[in-house]
Amino acid sequence: MTNKRLTNSFLLALAVIMAGAVIASCNHKRGSEAESLEFDGYRKWAFIDEIAETDFVLINDVLWATHNINTPDTFTENPEDVGMFYQWNKNIGWSSTDPIINSNNDTIWDTSISVGTYLEGVNDPSPSGYRLPTADELYSLLDTVNVLHVWTTVNGVQGAKFVDKSNGNMIFLPITGYRYCDDGRLYEPSDYLYGIYWSSTRCEYDSNFAYCLYFSRTDGICKHTSRCDNGNTIRCVMDKGTFLLKNLAIPPR
Repeated sequence: MTNKRLTNSFLLALAVIMAGAVIASCNHKRGSEAESLEFDGYRKWAFIDEIAETDFVLINDVLWATHNINTPDTFTENPEDVGMFYQWNKNIGWSSTDPIINSNNDTIWDTSISVGTYLEGVNDPSPSGYRLPTADELYSLLDTVNVLHVWTTVNGVQGAKFVDKSNGNMIFLPITGYRYCDDGRLYEPSDYLYGIYWSSTRCEYDSNFAYCLYFSRTDGICKHTSRCDNGNTIRCVMDKGTFLLKNLAIPPR
């Protein structure tokens, strides 16, 4: 038993060492060398036009899905598709266009706020092997030392592209709009050209809010919060452990 544990520990350590090389094999097109600018706490944009076409990519040490979540446990068909809106810590999707309807085919908006300090696994609509990013993971995209911020258009959809400066990997987050907490009414993304993406982290100073990423064409990108009963978009991440177990075939302990 001891030898088996030692062997598995060695394999896991070896896998971690190899992870950078293995994950880097998923690299795709390299972005422009243009730099983004910081302005009044927001991140301003560079402008280039390319997009990755894979399931996930490594950006600033986080494995990001390249598509938003559509119905629970499924990704959108295209990287530029908004997908469905979700209230925080609830596993029911709401349409991102009118008329309003949810993933259970109901049309009555849920005005309640979920309980609990943390997002519960059963309420995470991410596909198997993925999860909502923590606030720290979400805000790693704001790191201008390692990540280039790009405003671009993909198949007619405007949005933000985030490019890892060291490996050229990138994700595209389309503008989204959102559904308002009181009645579920839709705020169109085209009104202000903005996007709002959930994290799994609830605000420590007000349990009615959770952390999110906000960006717009005019303001740039910043840390933000949103009421938990608002309907916002999700871009999930993959655990590195899940990636390693799937791709390096490490035997279980």
